[in-house]
Amino acid sequence: MPQAIFMRTLVGVEIGRIWGLGQEAAAKPGSPCSLADLPQNLLEPVLLQAALRFGANVRFSTELTSFEQDDQQVIAKIVDRLSGDTYTIAASYMVGADGGNSRVAKLLNLPLEGAGELAGVSTFSSIAI
Repeated sequence: MPQAIFMRTLVGVEIGRIWGLGQEAAAKPGSPCSLADLPQNLLEPVLLQAALRFGANVRFSTELTSFEQDDQQVIAKIVDRLSGDTYTIAASYMVGADGGNSRVAKLLNLPLEGAGELAGVSTFSSIAI
């Protein structure tokens, strides 16, 4: 597995280094489950198919604008970003997996701690011919 090396410039001082998941997992098992170094573009279709198998109603190109929760359900208001139509959805629960700029976290006033984006990413490969 490749390593991720953190530097401010290509000739600068090395700030840190992370081994690829395969090597790190073999060196430090922390879970009874095996790890997979799976990029988002491959993981999302797997999650989508599993959600559909369990009867989920999945929508794309939508934006959460607000939600309320009581003891029985969550009521979310969403906007279809293609048509501009607004919908109200009632569900038993809601999962907020919307990343570091999370609308869900903002609506719940949850603090996100840390430096935020630490760096851009550049990928360099050396190939022996």
